[in-house]
Amino acid sequence: VSEDAPNRVAAGRESENALERIPTLEPKQLAELLANANMRVRLAAQRRLVALGNASAAPLKELVARQEGDQLARIHAIWALGSLAIGDLQLFDAIAPLCSDEDAEVRTQAARTLGRARSASVAARDGYGAALAKLLADPSLRVRASAATSIGSLAYQPGLAALVRAASENDDQGDPILRTAIVMGLSGSQSEVQLRDAAKGADQAARIALVL
Repeated sequence: VSEDAPNRVAAGRESENALERIPTLEPKQLAELLANANMRVRLAAQRRLVALGNASAAPLKELVARQEGDQLARIHAIWALGSLAIGDLQLFDAIAPLCSDEDAEVRTQAARTLGRARSASVAARDGYGAALAKLLADPSLRVRASAATSIGSLAYQPGLAALVRAASENDDQGDPILRTAIVMGLSGSQSEVQLRDAAKGADQAARIALVL
């Protein structure tokens, strides 16, 4: 019998106890479970937070803003806020600042979640789009890809120059996922006329993205 077996049994019991308690917990207590080592517990707590609606907004906003906080907890909080924001569009405002977070994975999830803000006001979408456009120069290719896709989802037309520049720069890395994301960003945010006009002065890598 492995020496770790007793620890695994104890951890399993703790997880089951946590899962049983989730329906009775307050939002702040549920937010604390988003840092649990067991993914089942984290997901169950996240779903419960979403089910509780706006009562969960305050502890979730506090958690995502805590840069020194647990990474997984912050990511689950972003996902939960993104779900709540569909019914309360102002909650996307708590996600947008995370585009400048120190953690690349937090930036990735924030960029991806902002793509769900399609029903936000034009002014709000423009603000989110501007934050996403800056991420097209991020050191992380995953962040860039998420930002490009969300620019398309938000139909953010002013993102054209940044998308074309990202396509040109990707010629060196040749990352196929990023290339596809840029194409999605371009097709979702620009008209055919705008794409044709942009292709006239673009380099080869950018032209390929613009005409796909």
